[in-house]
Amino acid sequence: MVINEVKEAERILETHKYNKLSSAVSLLVRYYIQIKELNKDETKENIKEFLRIHNEEFDYWEKSVNRMIKNANKYPLCQIDEIPITQSEIDTIYKAGSEKKEKILFTFLVLGKLKWMRSGKAWVNDTGASTFKMANAETKAVDRDFIIKDFKEAGFISYAQSPMNMSIHVDFIDNNSDTILTIKDLRNLGYRWLKIKGQRYAECNNCGILFKPSRMNNCYCKNC
Repeated sequence: MVINEVKEAERILETHKYNKLSSAVSLLVRYYIQIKELNKDETKENIKEFLRIHNEEFDYWEKSVNRMIKNANKYPLCQIDEIPITQSEIDTIYKAGSEKKEKILFTFLVLGKLKWMRSGKAWVNDTGASTFKMANAETKAVDRDFIIKDFKEAGFISYAQSPMNMSIHVDFIDNNSDTILTIKDLRNLGYRWLKIKGQRYAECNNCGILFKPSRMNNCYCKNC
């Protein structure tokens, strides 16, 4: 997940680096159609060349690419550069009850504000393992449910009306308070919170991700 999908698409085209090929192709299809205003055939040719560079057969991808092209305009590209976090919101997170809960609640806040900036509603649609991993707080499913229940009882979040909808709404967004920091990277949001609290975390000189530095290495993450 990225904040500015246009910049991410341009980065992928420039560096040819990505985490998951199917996600990269889906993003590039939307980029070619929404930003470059290419038609279906032009988009397919560009995707075909991208896949060729990565040693992929287009025939294998063609049905998926056609589907992506058909649905490309249903999902407008996000072009947000930063997410503002206010003093009031930070003060609320300190009430979470533990440092682990603070990391999770901070992650919910950032994702909720991103959704609010895009749609005017602060829903977090994924409250499962991937979001807890983003918070650097991997937790068993039953414990995730208890944590979310605690947040609900504390008034930090609310549930969707339908019991089949597992989304949560972040209820403590306060844009009238002073902005004290901005978030530009959604990776390792739990580490970001710990850095806000004054703990020692560094940004990788190569990829920019936050990591815990050691005495021997304070410049690069383990993947770089």
